[in-house]
Amino acid sequence: MKRLVITGSPGTGKTTVAEELGKRLKKPVIHLTEYIKKKKLYTGTHEGELVVDLKRLRKELSKEEDVIIEGHIACEVRLPDSIVIVLRAHPEELMKRISGRGYSKKKVLENAEAEALDYCTIRAIEEYGSKRVFQVDTTGKTVEEVVEECARIAEGKKRKKERVDFSDWILERA
Repeated sequence: MKRLVITGSPGTGKTTVAEELGKRLKKPVIHLTEYIKKKKLYTGTHEGELVVDLKRLRKELSKEEDVIIEGHIACEVRLPDSIVIVLRAHPEELMKRISGRGYSKKKVLENAEAEALDYCTIRAIEEYGSKRVFQVDTTGKTVEEVVEECARIAEGKKRKKERVDFSDWILERA
């Protein structure tokens, strides 16, 4: 494995987990938002968000080895020889976590809905293949517990694939 990719919806714990996992595994962490800005891998902005040039991002990240790559958009970028961990959180928990970030109510709800519909997991499987994608539910877990699960995946220790499903949340809201 050349790269460990940590992805997921905003509020699932990607940044915190990647930092702690990097310390534990003694690997540098690439935070995609910073990386994209530093290398100017975007074509402009839309509604206040960077429009990322995915081809250029993929090309640049393909040069990076023995690293942890963290970011929501990582589920959109196919990188060979990578293991992907999609961090998940129950939509209600996710909304609590991101409400204080200055997002509009609409954006908070959109992120919760994307989480309930498995957006990052589906995209990661499409890009990387199901054998290289793992899900870890962060709901109600400590950072240490999540890092331990992620470390076991990264180290190739036997681990039953977790199936996380929050789709009922959509029905409950209807």
